[in-house]
Amino acid sequence: MMIFFTTIVFIAQIVILVNIVTFLLKADKKVCVLTEQINKRHVKLKWRMGAIVEITQGINDIFPIILRKIEKTKLNFLLRILNEMLQGTILLFFKPKYKKILLGLKTGIGVTKKLLKI
Repeated sequence: MMIFFTTIVFIAQIVILVNIVTFLLKADKKVCVLTEQINKRHVKLKWRMGAIVEITQGINDIFPIILRKIEKTKLNFLLRILNEMLQGTILLFFKPKYKKILLGLKTGIGVTKKLLKI
């Protein structure tokens, strides 16, 4: 009877050992597949990070230029408004004959600027 009991325990241990080894082999395969996927994604992530670095460097290069253009446009706009106000004030206080000369001069300058742009 003792031999029978020992045999059953031994067979049970072998079955448990086979199950554990099978589980470990499956887990090893899954870990290998997961490692491969991580390596593939790591390459893509590295490429994407490089692209993000290039984009941010481009933005850092362009941003000061844009700020300078905005400042220049703001100053030009301010000068245009002041010029218009000055011309309007002059038109209020001069005689009609000088008003016509000023309006003709203004129109001539505007036409000349448009023609130069073309």
